Amino acid sequence: MKWRSEVKKLDCPHCKNPTISWLRKQFLGPARSIRCPECAAKISVSRKNSYREIVALVIVVASLAYFGAEIRNLLGIAYATTLVAVPFVLAIGIYHHFFVPLEVRARPRSERIAELFGSEGAAD
Repeated sequence: MKWRSEVKKLDCPHCKNPTISWLRKQFLGPARSIRCPECAAKISVSRKNSYREIVALVIVVASLAYFGAEIRNLLGIAYATTLVAVPFVLAIGIYHHFFVPLEVRARPRSERIAELFGSEGAAD
């Protein structure tokens, strides 16, 4: 798969190396984090910006449920879903990519241990 090597990856906010793929970022949320394959820091997305996506998702699901109950036929539900859900998914993907920054949730364990032992040695 040659195209995978050509896709530009996003920079890790801790080590600044391009290690996070666009698709992996799309599945991150305020409660889900991943480890950077380079530095092992826990990476997630900004909580403040993610909550806007969650509110928008609830509004779209509620509107689909409302229109689904009003239309009451399969063709109407498919039409409403296509008109509302498809543009919404595209808009959320674009918003998530450009306006929801990656952030470090926890530094790598080795770095925290080194800091812990370094501070104990200085206290003696």
